[in-house]
Amino acid sequence: MSHDTEEARFIIYYRHCGVEWEDIWSCACDSECPECGADIQPYDWEELEDLRERRRTPSIQASQFELQFIFKIAERATAMAQRHGIEYTHATALTDVNVCHANGCELRLDALLAATDVDFAHDIFGIREHLNRTTGTLEQGFVPRMALRQSIGEEVDLPS
Repeated sequence: MSHDTEEARFIIYYRHCGVEWEDIWSCACDSECPECGADIQPYDWEELEDLRERRRTPSIQASQFELQFIFKIAERATAMAQRHGIEYTHATALTDVNVCHANGCELRLDALLAATDVDFAHDIFGIREHLNRTTGTLEQGFVPRMALRQSIGEEVDLPS
C-alpha cells in the first residue's frame, strides 16, 4: 500500500492484468499496475472512516459487579440449553450477554438472572439468535424483555 503525504482519507481498489490491489491516499487517484505498468483508474473506493466504523470490534467492557451477574446468567443459559438439547457453550453464552450488554442494549442483569424460565429463554436465545457478533448490536428488531428502557430508546412493557 502506498501512502500520500497528505492525510490518508480513502482506500482505493484497483484491478488489472488479473491482479487486484489497494492503495491508501488522500484522494481517489490512478495507480500503476504492478504487472504491466499501465496507468489504472480505481474500480471502487471508500472513506477510511467508514471502513474503520464497519470493522470496529464490539466492546466487552463490564464491571466486576456486572461480570458476576453475566457469569451466573451464562451458567443458567448453558444448563437450560443442555436440558433442551441445544448446543450452547458457557464461553459463548458469557460472550453473547457481555457483548449485547456493552454495545447498545444494556440489560437489567439482576432481573434477567431472576427471570422466569420463559422470559429468560426469550432473552437469552433471542440474543443468541439476533446478536451481530461483528458489531455487537441486536438485529431484526429483537428487544430483550430485560433491556433497560433508556438503552433501546423507546418505552417497552417490562414484566412486573
